[in-house]
Amino acid sequence: MKRLNGIAASKGIAIGRLFFYENSTMPVEPGYAQCSVTEWQRFENARIRASEMLRDIHQQALPQVGGNESMIFEIHQMMMSDDDYLNSVRELIQKSGFTAEYAVQQTGNRLEQMFLGIKDGYMRERAADIRDITKRLLDILSGRKPPTLSSLGNQFVIAAKDMMPSDTICVNKKRVLGVITQNGSCVSHAAILARTMGIPAVVGLGAEQYCQLNNKSIIIIDGFQGISIIDPDERVLNLYRERQQEYRKYRARLQRLKGGANETRDGRKVVIMANICRPEDITEVLENDAQGVGLFRTEYLYLEEDFPSEQIQFEAYRSILEQMAGKSVIVRTLDMKAGVQLRNQIMENNPAMGCHGIRASLRKPQVFSTQIRALLRASVYGRLSILLPMVISVDELMDAKGIIQDCKEELRAQGVPFSNDIPLGILIETPAAAMMANELAKEADFFSIGTNDLTQYTLAVDRTNGSIGSLYDPGNPAVLRLIRLTAEAAQKAGIPCGICGEAAANCNLTETLLSMEGITSLSVSPPFVLEIREKVCSIDLGNREKTGIS
Repeated sequence: MKRLNGIAASKGIAIGRLFFYENSTMPVEPGYAQCSVTEWQRFENARIRASEMLRDIHQQALPQVGGNESMIFEIHQMMMSDDDYLNSVRELIQKSGFTAEYAVQQTGNRLEQMFLGIKDGYMRERAADIRDITKRLLDILSGRKPPTLSSLGNQFVIAAKDMMPSDTICVNKKRVLGVITQNGSCVSHAAILARTMGIPAVVGLGAEQYCQLNNKSIIIIDGFQGISIIDPDERVLNLYRERQQEYRKYRARLQRLKGGANETRDGRKVVIMANICRPEDITEVLENDAQGVGLFRTEYLYLEEDFPSEQIQFEAYRSILEQMAGKSVIVRTLDMKAGVQLRNQIMENNPAMGCHGIRASLRKPQVFSTQIRALLRASVYGRLSILLPMVISVDELMDAKGIIQDCKEELRAQGVPFSNDIPLGILIETPAAAMMANELAKEADFFSIGTNDLTQYTLAVDRTNGSIGSLYDPGNPAVLRLIRLTAEAAQKAGIPCGICGEAAANCNLTETLLSMEGITSLSVSPPFVLEIREKVCSIDLGNREKTGIS
């Protein structure tokens, strides 16, 4: 019996035999084409076919994981149409005379290394997306039909060096019991998909531990603690079977909470909302009985075109507001670092510290104004709030307010109706914003605390870096102190304060967060709404001393 330690990527217990999944691409040797024109057409045909396949996968993914997570396959399509990508392949084929296969491989390698060299962990994980695209194109060009995880004949726990997004979404959930990988992190798209699909997963074992896995061995995957046990004895097997059964009963119990109140045992009401990326996600929001949309990330609108028109944006916002039928909808203005790069945007070495959020909006007021006008027009169809990301100073907030006021005056002059009561909030995601919370609260209508970035910036820890991943802890006293400062400032100013980062979905932190005076709401991914509701209903804040974080 051996115990291996990795990163907990998706909750659950899996027990079964190991099956090694080989999804790597064979290296392509340099080769020259007889005709560069014909070779370029081969590449174009492969790219068109790859786009068709990705559209099919996207449609397959929508009912399984929702629009939020299936968006990655639209991003893959966009990457293949990126000017930098196409120019690189074109130059290798038309100027250097290489084959399409070699041009695709070399371009993929270059971009992969570029992403791996970026300090920001989220952007560095996009190297896996480049590998996925490269593999798909090479398979099409070579005529190879790669193995998939949709046709396994028996139930297995899958072991792979890497799990790419397209591998994960093709999983047959009746056959794949769990996933364990050598590489990867908890924020890789494959890990995110596994969580959404409810597949237990442990990632980031590292090469040394991964080599200890044996094909067809019995293995236990503990997606709660990030551990795996090879060839467990009967006592350990029985222990984990009991835990597995308990978790299944727990998931069934959650379904019975629909329609219930979000109220602690001592009578404190808590608003539990959901985070989304697109109008299609509203179905999942309503199915999980969320009280509203606590964070609508608008980056998806910029996938098809860099600057979507006011009308396109208006229709998207109106759709969400109408579907939510009077429930609160908080829309975050554009923050490209959180999603994808605009085609003409300069790739920064460290996007987390770069020009995104309100910084970018104030530098491109026309782009910001277009979005604000669309939001104002849509406001008459529901209960809208606007959330500004990455604000670190009162000056930034006031500058944004000035642009919003200009947009209102333009619409009034044009006779276009909009609501006069649209709360304007800011996303507290830096230590600077938390330290200035008292001043910011005087000008904002509400706060939303983004614990993902707040934790990263406070602790100087990249959560995707496996060697220091254990240091990334939203429950760290330093992070909790900044959250408390923000919540107290909001309470003092009489404005609501919610939490929309991953900490909001962490049941181990729920009681600590709600014990802070001023926290009024939690916003989580739709699948976690009922889980947090159960936790909220189980705690008694009246019997708990005020948190000792000072």
